[in-house]
Amino acid sequence: MAGPHARIPAAIALAATLAMLLASVHASDGGRELLAADACAASDSPTSSYAMTFAGEASAEPSSLCFRVWTDKPCNATDRCCLTGAKKPPKFRSMVLTPASSSCASKDMQKLMRWTVGDARPKKAVVDGATITVKLSKLPTTGGLVCVQLPVNSSIRCENLEELCGTSLTCKVQLLTRPFKKDADSPRGACCKNEQIAKTVCDKPDQFWPGPPFTTCVNCTSIHPSCVRCNATAGCTECSEPYPMVSDGSCRDPYLCAPSQFYDKAAGYCRPCTLIDPDCATCVEDPIPTCKTCQWGLIMQNGTCVAPQCAPDQYLNLTDGACGNCSELAPECISCSTTPPRVCKACTPGLYPDYQTRTICVDEYGCLPDQYWDDTVGWCEYCTNIDPDCATCDEDPAPHCKTCKGGLTVQNGTCVAPQCAPGQFLSNGTCRNCAELDPECVACTSTTVPQLCRTCAPGFKPQYPAKCERECPSNQYADVFNECKPCTDFHPLCEACSALGCNKCGGGLAPVNSTGCGNYTCPAGDYLTPEGCRGCQFVLTRYCTECFLDAKKGPRCTNCELPYTLQNGTCVPPIGGCTDYEYYDPSDRLCYPCSGLDPDCLTCTKADGCTQCTAKLPVNNGTCFPEQCAPDEYLNLNTSTCDNCSNRIPHCISCASAITKCKECEEGFVPGGSYGDICEPVIPECFIGFYLAANNTCQPCTDFDLNCIQCDLQRKCFLCRPGLVPDGKGGCGLPDCKPGEYPAPSGCVSCTNFDLQCTSCTITPSGLEVCLVCQPPYTLNTFGRCANCGPDEYAGLDGCVPCTDIDPNCSKCDIGASGFAECLKCAQPYTLDEFGRCVDTTAP
Repeated sequence: MAGPHARIPAAIALAATLAMLLASVHASDGGRELLAADACAASDSPTSSYAMTFAGEASAEPSSLCFRVWTDKPCNATDRCCLTGAKKPPKFRSMVLTPASSSCASKDMQKLMRWTVGDARPKKAVVDGATITVKLSKLPTTGGLVCVQLPVNSSIRCENLEELCGTSLTCKVQLLTRPFKKDADSPRGACCKNEQIAKTVCDKPDQFWPGPPFTTCVNCTSIHPSCVRCNATAGCTECSEPYPMVSDGSCRDPYLCAPSQFYDKAAGYCRPCTLIDPDCATCVEDPIPTCKTCQWGLIMQNGTCVAPQCAPDQYLNLTDGACGNCSELAPECISCSTTPPRVCKACTPGLYPDYQTRTICVDEYGCLPDQYWDDTVGWCEYCTNIDPDCATCDEDPAPHCKTCKGGLTVQNGTCVAPQCAPGQFLSNGTCRNCAELDPECVACTSTTVPQLCRTCAPGFKPQYPAKCERECPSNQYADVFNECKPCTDFHPLCEACSALGCNKCGGGLAPVNSTGCGNYTCPAGDYLTPEGCRGCQFVLTRYCTECFLDAKKGPRCTNCELPYTLQNGTCVPPIGGCTDYEYYDPSDRLCYPCSGLDPDCLTCTKADGCTQCTAKLPVNNGTCFPEQCAPDEYLNLNTSTCDNCSNRIPHCISCASAITKCKECEEGFVPGGSYGDICEPVIPECFIGFYLAANNTCQPCTDFDLNCIQCDLQRKCFLCRPGLVPDGKGGCGLPDCKPGEYPAPSGCVSCTNFDLQCTSCTITPSGLEVCLVCQPPYTLNTFGRCANCGPDEYAGLDGCVPCTDIDPNCSKCDIGASGFAECLKCAQPYTLDEFGRCVDTTAP
């Protein structure tokens, strides 16, 4: 919305201030040019028609030193270097800077230092060890600004004016033109002029130094009457009441808000209309903030933006938010769609929408190709009612399918899939070779989703779901590129491994965290092996409570459970010391449980085998097994009949007669539990790139991070795609970058890679580079790019755009809070209306 004052951005106000001050120092004669002279003019010499001054230093990183070149004196060919009647105007050739230290003019500095001439892109300078030469061939004869961007954080200390020119600012600068002739008979010559760098420091916060040729400080009020603090780089930094600060370093009228904003008197600044209503487009603040117009397709009702409600025989016009009649399509149309292209959905009784155009009502059935007419209900039904895979159909003489989807064929009125040959699988009705899943896959499933590779070529093994992994020796593993790599990649002493880490170590070490080898202390009752900790009771005997691994003799017990005693590294019972349910083996003087001879054996001897069975089962030649029951049955003592093992233990296919435990389970299950009395699911071993989920299935690591290549059982990624690293939270992320860089998939990239004037930047989740801080005098636009636009331009995505692109009569514009360009001031006699348009109020 318009206000009583027009906004003046700081860059424009500062430029206008400098122009007025320069007018009082130099008398410019716009069209004057240069004439050859024999010697270079001194900085204070009157023998030159042009000037070169130090224009100041920008404090942001990297620092910039600027020099202004222009024509400033009337031409007098007799006593100064100028041009009167020359055939062609002379052009600038170069500017030569002699730094205080020769290191600032070294070849190393040539790689780090960048120069900008006028509006051209930054380029390298030419150095010879003592001087720095900048080519000015692109600079117009009217002059312009020449700036150098000094390097940051380099080993060569030339990062600011004092380091480049010394504390006494002893740098010398020389300006040269190309050789030229005054007329055909004159000799060729060039103009040159010397300049000394000077700098003025302001002590008062309400003053700033604009740079040469000024030798005194200027008041901040020259930028804006309400400016109380400022500097030459950022413009105004603090304004007096009631003028709030704005981002471009200027003071503005608090009531000057865009059409999409209102002035919040309590907060003291403009706020977006969407705070009144999320769908509000324009608003006013008096007497209270009120929405005036709504976003596209909505209308205002009781101060709120709502979508209009249309009658059943109407549609919503998304252009103006009004309701239109379906009869506009066809007089008989009583229901139609809202979204374009608009079509008729239903007609008056007895008529139907034409299936080709859907914009007229016809007396035919009007069904679509994937529909048929159903006389029983009186409307069109979809072909999928005939067969789920039916694509087109017909109702005459009876509803039947004509063609099928996904490559299926019609047989006897239904859609069937073709039979695939060995080495192929079915996909969308087409037989495809298993080698499409993996070049080494020779047999695969045809009905599962996803398809599974069952058999691989020699030297490869199936990897879930449809890959073939190279078979490597035990001392090697298959990496992500399916190549065998040595286990020593994990640790020099790793002897056996998988892609997830080391499984066996040498040198007295054990696997640590599944990634390497190291010293490890096993808990009590275990001993350390190259494969990790092993239980003494499981490896030696259940009566051994402490043990160790002897390098020559293997595991040796060091302590036994009473009444067993230690003898030659093992536990032996006293003579006759076995329990009633054990038998004594004199060969090793150990007791063994009778259930080891037969699962249903209760008492036994070494010589006779089982002597008594559980549950009164008969003893048959030292074993317990009723002859009348099959292997997959057991004797039910309650009914004295044989029952199936799976009735008592699900998934069991062979069990002991007294049903104490299952001997064999069906495929995918193994005997488990404390007594083998259940069948437990087989826990699969997942391949590279997969993890074991809670439902005992292998799931891809990309389930929780699309960039994860390998992960552990805790769903934490430890190997990411190239350019990414584990982020410490289980996923993948980009690496940390230095200031002035942003993280990209290929690594850290300089912000100048996408915007030469950007000094700090980031990258959005969608991959868009966005600048955060620009090199002065450039400022940041709403598209995350740096721009230096004039008062009659706004910063667009691809550069400066004329305000006349918004409205032919717009003279001043900017990007509004809505993110779109808005006109702020119109050329006379036009004025800005409430919708941001320039209108002629003087027209009748």
